[in-house]
Amino acid sequence: MDPQDLWPAINRQRLEIVLAPWHDKLGWPAPLTQLLLERARHQRLEALPLVAGAIEVLEALAMARVRALLLKGPALALQTTGDATARGRGDLDVLVDPCRLMRAIEILEGLGFRRLPGMAPMDLASRWGRYARWVGYELPLQRGPLLIDLHWDLGPLRSSLPAFDALWQQREPLTYQGRQLATLGRRHSFLHSCDHAVKDRWISLRSLVDIERLARLLSEDDRQVLGHDKAVQLSGLVAYSVTGSPWLEPWGQVAPDRPGRRALAVARWSQGQPVDERGRLAWHPLGRLADWRHALFLARTPADWIRTTASFVLLPGSFSNPETGMDLSLPAALSQRLGRIGRNLVHWVGP
Repeated sequence: MDPQDLWPAINRQRLEIVLAPWHDKLGWPAPLTQLLLERARHQRLEALPLVAGAIEVLEALAMARVRALLLKGPALALQTTGDATARGRGDLDVLVDPCRLMRAIEILEGLGFRRLPGMAPMDLASRWGRYARWVGYELPLQRGPLLIDLHWDLGPLRSSLPAFDALWQQREPLTYQGRQLATLGRRHSFLHSCDHAVKDRWISLRSLVDIERLARLLSEDDRQVLGHDKAVQLSGLVAYSVTGSPWLEPWGQVAPDRPGRRALAVARWSQGQPVDERGRLAWHPLGRLADWRHALFLARTPADWIRTTASFVLLPGSFSNPETGMDLSLPAALSQRLGRIGRNLVHWVGP
């Protein structure tokens, strides 16, 4: 294959930084090797504002006595490689104590971040605001080019992921240039990465690299505890099929059952599809059904089944006008939701 033909896939999978250390083994012509190194360097530079933003946000929250953990991004890069820029550009994900969510939003707004319209009701204490917090788990805020996903839970499936207090007690402290950052402990970080990969239908090879790197950090006790988790089993299998890593053998060397074979097929399909600027697949009605099916498969309790179904029927953003940010009533939210589905269907069908 002409190496030039690989660039769209490398860019799509955001693998420049991953491949750059191996440039001398790729056998590419010198100009293409130089281009790979330059793109990897550029992505590292783009990660620096993200690291600075993470330090600023965590220190401001700590001063206000809001417990907060940094997820993914520079924290995961530091945890797995020792280099905060090793995952390149992206968004900033911060998990806060759900009991202090309102205070956390106040702190971020005081730093100049603004909530994005059309994502959730402005009044999170209202009836539909409480619904949004029950159904959802994150809220985007933006300041200039820096986007923060403010989490109050790791994901929508509360029963399959640890509560905040457990995450906080087992947090891992990180140090970057003398500044303190806190992130998930290694066991929880691996679990979260596996769960997130399932939710995204294994869309990204880089997320599988993260899983492999985290697997290297697990103790034998961690492997025993995580071994029967559905998300870990499926994502471990998919990551092993890509990397062949011995660290993933507990999940990869077992002959895949029907869910495992389906996971491999879904991953192969997803990784070949185009994505938007945030790495998401284009809207597709069957894709939404697949997401719902994934979530139901991982859910453990009736509450999770109800929450999952509710989130697909009526998104938290349905209660916010996407142009003005004003909160909407239930009839207006239903109308907006149906209108959005209709527009997506028209766009999907095409002219």
